[in-house]
Amino acid sequence: MILLWSKHQTGPAAQVIRYLLETEVTKTAQQQASVTRRSPAPELLLGDPILVGMMIDSLPFQCRYRCATLSWAEDELDVARFNNGAVGLRRAIDGTVRLFLELACAGIPERARPPVLVGTHTHLGRLEVNILMPRAVGLPGAPLRSWNPHPPTIGSRADWDAYVDVVNSHYGWFDPRDPKRRRATTPPSWMAKEAAEIMRRSAKGEKLRLGPSDPRFRAWALLRQAVQQNASNREAIRQALHHGLAPYQWGVTSESRTSLTCGALHRAGPRVTFKGAALGDGDEDAIDPYDAQSANITHCD
Repeated sequence: MILLWSKHQTGPAAQVIRYLLETEVTKTAQQQASVTRRSPAPELLLGDPILVGMMIDSLPFQCRYRCATLSWAEDELDVARFNNGAVGLRRAIDGTVRLFLELACAGIPERARPPVLVGTHTHLGRLEVNILMPRAVGLPGAPLRSWNPHPPTIGSRADWDAYVDVVNSHYGWFDPRDPKRRRATTPPSWMAKEAAEIMRRSAKGEKLRLGPSDPRFRAWALLRQAVQQNASNREAIRQALHHGLAPYQWGVTSESRTSLTCGALHRAGPRVTFKGAALGDGDEDAIDPYDAQSANITHCD
C-alpha cells in the first residue's frame, strides 16, 4: 500500500467531491474529452458529502482541504472480495483508515476535529481509498484555525512514512520503498494520467495515441529507452535526450540530484520534469487522486 497526497488544496468543494464519488467523470486525453463510467461505482465508506463540502466552502483560507489516497496494487489486495463485503478485508481497510485519521489529527481533541469524507475507487481493478479533510480545526462555538495534516516538513514526511510501514507490516501488504518495486522513471502526474487514459480508450477500440508532435511525451519515451540501455549513467541519458529531442529544438534544460528537466533550448515554453530511481529519487511521485486538468485550481504549500 502506498500513501499519496494531492497537491491541490483549493477550489470548490463540489468539484473534488464529484470526482471522488460520482459514477461518471469526464477525462481529457490528447485534447479529446470522454466520459468514463466507473463500474463498480465509488463507495462512500465514511462521512457526509454535504457537511464536508459546506465546511470546505465556508473556510476563509486559501488552502481549504487536503485529499489523500491509499492505493493498493492489483496483486496486493483482492478487490473483488472487498467489493463483495469480505469481512477480513473490510476490517483491515477500516483499521487502516482509522489509524490514518488518528495520526492526521494527533493532539487534536475529538470534538475539535473536522468532518471527513472517505470513499473508494475500484473500477480500475485495484483498490483506492480517498480521504478528504477540510483544512481547519476548532472547538464548537470557537473560531476555526487553519490546519494541515501533512505540512511540508521532514518530520511530517517521517511520520507518514512510519504510518505506511506499520500498516503494511501489520497486514502483510507490499512495501512501496522496496527497491524491487520502485519505478526507474516517473513523469509528472498529469502525464501519467493522460497516458493511462489513452491506454484505457485504446483498449476500447478508440483510436488515440500519444501525439508524436508533443515533445514532452517524446522526452518521456526517450528517457525510458535511455534508462533501459544505460541504467544510471547520467551523461549517457542526457546525451540520448539531447539527440532525440533535437528535431524539436528541445533538450535537457536543468537537473538536480533527483530529477531531470527537459524543455525548449532557445525559447520560452513548456517544461517537463522527470524523477525516479534511475535519476536518484528514492521515493515514488505522488499521483493526484483527481484529475485537475480542466479545473481552475491553485497549488498551496
